[in-house]
Amino acid sequence: MNRKRSRWLAGLLTLMLGISAFPVNPRSAEAAFEGWAVDETQWTYSENGAVITSKGNVIDSIQSAGTVSANKIDFSAAIQRVQSDVDGNIGLYYRCQTGEDYFFEYNSVLNFLRIRKLVNDAAVTEEIVPYIMELGEWYDFSVILKETSIEFYVNHTLMMTQAGEFGTVFQNGTCQIQGYNTVLSLRDCAFSQYDETDSGETDWVYNQNWILGEDGAVTSNGTEQICQIEARGSVCVNNIEFSAKIEQVRSDVDGNVGVYYQCSNGEDFFFEYNTVLHLARIRRFTAGADNHISPARSVTLTEGEWHDFKVILDEDIVVFYIDGQIVGSAEGSYGNIFENGRCRIQGYNTTISVKLDNLENDTETVYKYDFEFQKASSVNGFTAQNGSVSYQDGRLINNIQGADSALATPVLQTAAGSQYSALLPLRNTVFIRMKNNTNAEQLKISVITTNQTNYSEFTEKLVEISPNSDFCSYFMNLSDLNLSGYLRQIRLEPIGAASGSIEIDAISFEREAPIEETAGTVLACTADQSTVTVKGRLKEEYRNKRVSLYETTLANVSEKISGTPLASVTADGLDFTIQIPLYDGTVSRLSSLFLVGAEGVKCGGSFRISNYRDFQENPYEFSLPSFSVRVTDAPYSAQGDAFTDDTRAIQSAIDEVYQRGGGTVILPGEPENPYGRRYIVTHLVLKDNVELRIEHGAVLWQSPRIEEYQYEAVYGHDIVMPGVNWTHAALTNNLPLIYAYEAEQVRVTGGGIIRSMDAGSECADGVDGSTIWTGCPSRIHVIPIGFYGCKNVEISDVTLLRTNCYHILTYACENVYIGNVVMKEVTCASGDGISLAVGTHDVMISRCFLYSNDDSVVLCSSYNDPRGVKWWKADPERDNSICNVTVCHSYFVGGHGVTFITWGTDNPDLSQNEIRNIHVYDNVLNWIGTWPDNPYYGNEVFDNTETDDYSPVKQVRITNNRILTAPDLGPIQATDLVSDTNLHSSEQFQNGDFERHDALHPEWTSGLSNWTVQEKGGTASVVKREEGYCGAISGKAILAQGLYQKKGGHRFSAEVKVEAGTARIFVCDILTGEILADKYITENEFSVASLTYFGTDRNLYLGIEALTDDAVVYIDDAKVESIPDADVNPEKISDPSEPEPTDPDQTENPVTGEDAYPALISWLLFLCLAAFSVLRRSCRLKQRKS
Repeated sequence: MNRKRSRWLAGLLTLMLGISAFPVNPRSAEAAFEGWAVDETQWTYSENGAVITSKGNVIDSIQSAGTVSANKIDFSAAIQRVQSDVDGNIGLYYRCQTGEDYFFEYNSVLNFLRIRKLVNDAAVTEEIVPYIMELGEWYDFSVILKETSIEFYVNHTLMMTQAGEFGTVFQNGTCQIQGYNTVLSLRDCAFSQYDETDSGETDWVYNQNWILGEDGAVTSNGTEQICQIEARGSVCVNNIEFSAKIEQVRSDVDGNVGVYYQCSNGEDFFFEYNTVLHLARIRRFTAGADNHISPARSVTLTEGEWHDFKVILDEDIVVFYIDGQIVGSAEGSYGNIFENGRCRIQGYNTTISVKLDNLENDTETVYKYDFEFQKASSVNGFTAQNGSVSYQDGRLINNIQGADSALATPVLQTAAGSQYSALLPLRNTVFIRMKNNTNAEQLKISVITTNQTNYSEFTEKLVEISPNSDFCSYFMNLSDLNLSGYLRQIRLEPIGAASGSIEIDAISFEREAPIEETAGTVLACTADQSTVTVKGRLKEEYRNKRVSLYETTLANVSEKISGTPLASVTADGLDFTIQIPLYDGTVSRLSSLFLVGAEGVKCGGSFRISNYRDFQENPYEFSLPSFSVRVTDAPYSAQGDAFTDDTRAIQSAIDEVYQRGGGTVILPGEPENPYGRRYIVTHLVLKDNVELRIEHGAVLWQSPRIEEYQYEAVYGHDIVMPGVNWTHAALTNNLPLIYAYEAEQVRVTGGGIIRSMDAGSECADGVDGSTIWTGCPSRIHVIPIGFYGCKNVEISDVTLLRTNCYHILTYACENVYIGNVVMKEVTCASGDGISLAVGTHDVMISRCFLYSNDDSVVLCSSYNDPRGVKWWKADPERDNSICNVTVCHSYFVGGHGVTFITWGTDNPDLSQNEIRNIHVYDNVLNWIGTWPDNPYYGNEVFDNTETDDYSPVKQVRITNNRILTAPDLGPIQATDLVSDTNLHSSEQFQNGDFERHDALHPEWTSGLSNWTVQEKGGTASVVKREEGYCGAISGKAILAQGLYQKKGGHRFSAEVKVEAGTARIFVCDILTGEILADKYITENEFSVASLTYFGTDRNLYLGIEALTDDAVVYIDDAKVESIPDADVNPEKISDPSEPEPTDPDQTENPVTGEDAYPALISWLLFLCLAAFSVLRRSCRLKQRKS
């Protein structure tokens, strides 16, 4: 029997003997030991009777005088002497009526605390916590026995706890306080009833790693990565307050201090101040997903100073304060999820002090701003001068009772990004839906901001209103007051009204075009084959002034004039004409934005060449019936008043046009109105043969009211889909603003604006990382235009404004034209521009503009994307290749320009998930890049590090662009890629052996992926051979790969077989068509054929051609290798030693199909298109003249 076990049994035996040997005639305890039996043969009283000290027996104990009805037992003890070096303890031994015993022990020899559960005198649980008690020092002990847990405290610190279903186990038990082999003193031994709901306040506990200071504060000792102070039980209040001091930040990577709240429904909330990044935010954890429901706000707390923290948890809002300022808030339908939760105050990688005497909590009512006036309490906080405020039928009523009447809003103590947060000068307009039942023709609006703290003549302006009128929508643009800071209060004064009333339906804070002085107007901007011509007219005060034309960018959000003008002229009186070249080097100005200024003052906003279609027609043009309707006419009766939900009215017009065989649905505009005519909608469905024409001066405006959505819309950027990445709400749950499903001949056009919900946004340019997330949780994210399974699509001549996610999605579509679309002022991350996926093909993107924070054109060859659960779906049965895409004359900056997303590696046939035949020319692009690692295949925990988990890319042409950052396709080995950038094709064959090489799925195939095929009456395919697969040609066709070959000697070899007809292998220059080497193949069994040649630091085609109609040819195991120059002996069919050609077509250039003289076809593609445009334009001009 080992020493440890002997010592344990000896202690247990002695303990049992002591328990059974209580004195027969105990003396009654003094008042300090009421309820306890003290045996004076074991204990000595102090003079005042307040302290007893044991006499040094093996076990000295006091026991409860009868059964115990209390659930809290307190005592103080001081160890005077330890009488053994083997075992000794002090503590509380509790005997239950059920036969179970519990010993709350401090071991005075081994220096640890533990709770021991004994059944039939045998210990069944023994968890220990190291702890040292100094001899002669007093320590306070507490034991709490609850129905669901037992807790052991030393010096008011929770040292140990055990959870369990104890129920009534501890009722009517007995107990003793004892010392074993330990002389101790006892005082303040008491029974009490612990009830955590007595005061309505939460009791806070902390462990031994906190140090109690003289000022009532506790400080973590820095030994734990996470130090925490916990609520003892469930929290029954909604307000948690404390003061904390950051003593030391122990990491330069991550650290925080805050309140972590665990809800009864399993969700967690963390009100965090990050001590490394110096920001405050609210995080909501649902099913393991970390959602930032209140975006990060920059806050810096000084180390070594006290800061006040406060958290409010209400049924429809959570609020986070630091030092009295709101640093985060998030509205939501929380209901009762915060009831009976648990919480803790924590420091992570941060040593903190917390003032215990300032740990408070109670119930606090949160004022909820509701300027839609959905209930009577919404008008609380509004005040009236010479009038009254009341509520009626969803409106605020301000009854005017004398001259100088004024209505004031509540003071806006809102967190950044919330619905009623307005940061000036960006959110510069107060929108009011108002009915004026007075004779006032003007309304004075005055404001207070965080920087302009008093009403004054500098913070007010007069706005024209209609007297004695019905409800009208007023945009009160304050941009000309040069305000700054956050809007805090608004005061409205109807000028001249002494009676009557004002009724308000809604108030919101919008971002509108600023009011600016202009010098004139641009009337036209057109181009011919060589020249851009701008014409305009000046205001009288600028007569005969110097006028300049500037090129600008979407990054110039305020559209300020700067830099050197492209050209300047002196106005001919009030009229001016400026001309510049169409081309800037090899890139045209079709993708340019221009400004005109006179004497440094703009002539309106930015503009671009209007006749862009003269240079690039829609190759998928279709016509529609001439029938048309206006949505404002009866029976549709859309209001277009920027307030009424017009969804049903516009949808009924679409349905009518569809049912009558097709035509156009017109949203009339008001070009003369600086705010346009605005139609509020939630979700429109286009149908076959319908054009939605949003006219110039019309705005299709996403509704900010979730109750108007006829489906279960959600707020915020993402939803939770366990194990799935990038689950954006707009992609997975919320429906597109304009949607079409398996429709044909659909068009969105007209020159108008499609504007998304942007409540609380503070990001001016759509790129700024410090503000891009602000307000994200306050908005319903939707995709403005989302089409699935459609054929013959046109999206043209529209502006997409303030989008919260992707702008345009065309999934599983074909014959798509997207032209002259402007996408700007993005208000959240993931602001992708135009996304093609689920096998979309035959697409032209021409003369589009995007300034955003993410991918501009997305070529996504995904196979089985799990996010398509609501309005689109993955289609594994179709060819999911993205192919035949042209991107031209466009301006894509801010994020990526064109992005190759190769997520098709889970397709059993890899050739069905290629990205191929992509042409990118005459654009201004920020970058060309990739997201190559398939998140839905490969590593089970996606980390974007796999370099071989991408699907094939081939036949790409990138020429004549201005690219601001060097392109990078990462690990992707594309074939047949020609560009005038640093990009080029792979140097080695990809899929040269036609095998998949997927160990998990040996039956999967690669098909003709990465191989370029030209069918000249014949076909190319992949067939099985004895082992594996090989390429096959039947009839006249070519099978080749475009590879980049450095200068020097190379050998191209492959196993080939000519079963019938005539064939040759070849190497030729992709750009010029020059044959570098070729020879006939005659073997009718598989054998290795090879060619040697010199590389040219260019892209070459290497492959095989079947030359006759009856040919049957096979190829396998194609390879290329570098060889010494001396070993190069190029063979060519034209050599005398070769047999005469047997087919007249043999002189054709392999792959291109052109005669063998240099073609330069790919390289000169853009110039050919330009020349065609010149001829076409000239013909048109001649026709017009005639």
